[in-house]
Amino acid sequence: HSVYLSTASKYRKSASLLSTLADQIKKSEASFIGEHIGILNSNDKTASLGYVMPPALNQASVERIAVSVREIQRVARVPLALENPVIY
Repeated sequence: HSVYLSTASKYRKSASLLSTLADQIKKSEASFIGEHIGILNSNDKTASLGYVMPPALNQASVERIAVSVREIQRVARVPLALENPVIY
């Protein structure tokens, strides 16, 4: 799975990232993609922290993740498997 989609981040995915994702799905003929439910970047300029931070467990996070998933699925056009967030 990817480590760049940051499904719980408050920042939108860049057009470049989404375009690359769609291209890789097409080239690999992937039947689905997967990603963690979590925060992988600290701002809209950072690609990845290299590890997953858990989102806050509240309604705002649920709504943010739902927007993010819809954004990803618009370009992916394949199912998106979401992995549980890391919670310590």
